[in-house]
Amino acid sequence: MSLHALLIGINGYTAAPPLNGCVNDALAVGDYFKRLCAQQEPPLDWNPTYLLAPADAQEEAMLQARGITYKAPTRANIIAAFEEAFGTADPAQGDFALFYYSGHGSQWRAPEVFRDCEPTGQIQSLVCVDSRVGSERDLLDKELGYLIAKVLEGKAAIKDGPHKRPGIHFLAITDSCHSGTNTRDLDYLKARMAPPGKNAVDTADILGFTRTGNCFYEAFGPDQTRVKPYGGLKHARYIKLSSAQNAEKSFEMPVPIPQGPNQAPLYAHHGIFTYSLLSALSQSGANVSYRALMRRAQLEVVSRVNGQVPMLDNSDTADDDLLFLRNQCRPPKQVYAVFFRKGEWLMDAGAIQGIIPAAADMPTTVRLLDGTERVAQVQAVRVSESVLDARMFTAADRDGLLEATIEQMGFPTFAIGFGTELLENSDPTLRTKLENAWVRHTPRYLRWADPGQPCALEIKAEPTTGAFTLYRPGAKVPLFGPTPNPTVFLQDAEKVARCENVLNLNQSNPLRERFQVEVQVMEGVKFGRATLETLFNADTLPPENYRCLIDPDVVPLRYVEIAGQRIQPALKAKIALKGIPDTAYWVGALYCDHLFGIRSDLVPVQRLGLKGAPSANVEFSMPTQKWSALPVMADNVWREWGADTVCDHLLFFVSTATDPFRLDIYNQTPIKLGSTRALGFGLESEDLERDDWFVIKIPLVLSL
Repeated sequence: MSLHALLIGINGYTAAPPLNGCVNDALAVGDYFKRLCAQQEPPLDWNPTYLLAPADAQEEAMLQARGITYKAPTRANIIAAFEEAFGTADPAQGDFALFYYSGHGSQWRAPEVFRDCEPTGQIQSLVCVDSRVGSERDLLDKELGYLIAKVLEGKAAIKDGPHKRPGIHFLAITDSCHSGTNTRDLDYLKARMAPPGKNAVDTADILGFTRTGNCFYEAFGPDQTRVKPYGGLKHARYIKLSSAQNAEKSFEMPVPIPQGPNQAPLYAHHGIFTYSLLSALSQSGANVSYRALMRRAQLEVVSRVNGQVPMLDNSDTADDDLLFLRNQCRPPKQVYAVFFRKGEWLMDAGAIQGIIPAAADMPTTVRLLDGTERVAQVQAVRVSESVLDARMFTAADRDGLLEATIEQMGFPTFAIGFGTELLENSDPTLRTKLENAWVRHTPRYLRWADPGQPCALEIKAEPTTGAFTLYRPGAKVPLFGPTPNPTVFLQDAEKVARCENVLNLNQSNPLRERFQVEVQVMEGVKFGRATLETLFNADTLPPENYRCLIDPDVVPLRYVEIAGQRIQPALKAKIALKGIPDTAYWVGALYCDHLFGIRSDLVPVQRLGLKGAPSANVEFSMPTQKWSALPVMADNVWREWGADTVCDHLLFFVSTATDPFRLDIYNQTPIKLGSTRALGFGLESEDLERDDWFVIKIPLVLSL
């Protein structure tokens, strides 16, 4: 099989605001799929077509150094590239087709013929590099739909009969927005949206449009003057992953790429959606449904920015649960190529693949798989590659094919910086107080963001009280309540970073298929300490109060209001081995709550398989009582602050080590809302022994 790709990245606009991360996005997507193709057995043919508009001479030189051949993404070139990229895709052998676009999105006034299927009166569009230059315009979404239908015409799957074939699997990914505003919430947070086109499009100029019918348009009937809203368009069968809802902005920002100890991070501009999608694929594996993949990408996006929710769209709703690339591609192995380029020894895995640079007291190292048992330290981490210590290599190594696996991983630190409110506050002592507290109690999981650079956590101060609060960039709801004591504030911020550290632990492992996680949810049933066990019974609960989820990617929970009283939900969860095990495993669990508390006692580390039990249940305990169900709740203050949801996480740890591991080293008390406590920082974390282990992470999203 082959994977045919058309990859478009546009930074160098002239008639629209220039962008910074679109070329990086297209290259990163190409890097991921190239590696995915290479690691199949047999390898898939990788056939990319690049249409790129670099921002400046430096970016042009980077593309030349990488050997990337490309054309300008003009409207004419994009249209022509569809046949060039996808024309040879073979439906008989089940080829794959990938369309990727990173750049501005916009809108044009819909002509009268489309008014019934475009109730807003606007047609969405992709902004080409020559759009709005002279008389040239954008590529309309109807034109994109026609181009996809044209290249897939006669190439659909045939399930039965003598001409049975798998057909072409078409995946479209767009990282652009279509909202009617181009406001910027932060100086470094840029919306990928160009102003709407000024004039309505002439129907005669719309590529592919016809009233007599073709591969995309249904033929008009007598007296018909408009395209029918239902059945008027014959969309080809494809999957589409979009960076935002139709009324939302899609953002790009500089992504910090941490370097070694005491080194300032590098910054690479990327679309938040593209970066999050590739992170979800790289760290969760390719054997995942499109619905599950987008849920994971959504969680990544909303953790970085407000007002952007990626969406899954397709021409057949049954394809929501279709597995990524028909589940015909194995996830890339956790073995990485090592090569020499321009004076550096590089490994083809970086920040997107979850590689973390060395910390001061915990280096990240890789072991070469050439029989020499050499171990090289990771000196710097880039987006999709890492720089290795050159002293571990010889000149003779340049002639061979080297591979490496992770020997030891460091832990990430999170950039924290001052928000506009604090920088502009008339009281200069506020910043000084925080800096002095930092010197007295230097956090282990935090680092100061460089001046003018983006940060993962943003400090703000209330003008009247001088209390400090912590936000994610662009967020309107704080991560915890205001705290006037700077040392206590930094202690709480350290808990946030430490919890993020735990949530970023390894989630990709083929052994995941040997386990099943079952979650049972009870909602709308009033319970107390004495009645929770007896009420939570599937035999007596009506269907509307009870749900059973198998291997969920996310568990939605909600309060149910009955007679004016809000009833909190509860859940049961367990992890079990599938079939008859041939190996013994150690399992345990951490519960990370939305107040950044971490507890390890819900599933004490225990043995499953062979001489161990077949499953392990989550149990909740207090000093004098234990329950097999977890009551989930959130303080009303979150609703007062404007939050719609809060999110806890249940993490199952699995290891094939011969000895049990420890999880109690991660224990952390939650942050208390609106209160101060004694000084001091929590327990220092240690790293788990690196045998063959992984984490199953399940977000528990409670709607308020």
